[in-house]
This record gives sequence, C-alpha cells and structure tokens, in this order.
Amino acid sequence: MINFLDAETVAKSKTATSAAALIGQYSHLDLYVDIDVGAGSESIVVTAEVSSDGGTTWLTAPFRDLATVGGDWMTSKTFTADAEQWLRIETVARMVRVKAANSGANSAVVTITGFPN
Repeated sequence: MINFLDAETVAKSKTATSAAALIGQYSHLDLYVDIDVGAGSESIVVTAEVSSDGGTTWLTAPFRDLATVGGDWMTSKTFTADAEQWLRIETVARMVRVKAANSGANSAVVTITGFPN
C-alpha cells in the first residue's frame, strides 16, 4: 500500500502533488480515491504521472476509471462532490506520482492510496 495523499487538505486554486513512489515492475497500480469537498461545490481534478528514468522526466499516465463499464480510459478525472472511486494505472514505469488540483471555491480533503498488483 502506498499513501500518495493522506487526508491532504487542498486549498482553493491549489494543487497537491504526492511524493514519487517506486512501485517496481507491476502490471498495474490501483488507486483508491476519496474526495471530501465539504460545503459548497468544488472541482477536484486528479491526474497521475509516471517516470522511467528515476524521476527526471515525468509523463502523464492514462488510467482507467473502474466505475465505468469496461473501464473508460482518461488522463484526468474530475470530482464535483464527495466521492470514493477506484482508478487503475497500467504501466511498466517504476515511479508514479499523483496530483489533485482544486479549482473550487473552498478547500477539499483528498486521500489517494495506491495498491500495486
């Protein structure tokens, strides 16, 4: 289990970036995403990046939304209300980091936990 963002408060107009995690040679990494937007409406955008060169170069990692039939592919997932969801990154890259950007009017609490498989 990898705690990318652990109940991280993301202020309005800010982005929380996790530390890079070395995941080894896994076929996929499941991400459990828990968003608590509190009062008001928010817009939290979750993205992931991977690196194959030790963290010098970061590339956007497409992931699958496991809440959709067939697991739709996307490069970002927007949350506008409290949510719990699973996303899956399929990569051979050894390093992963995630970002949560808040473009809403209030702070939100974001937890993203990774489970390598």
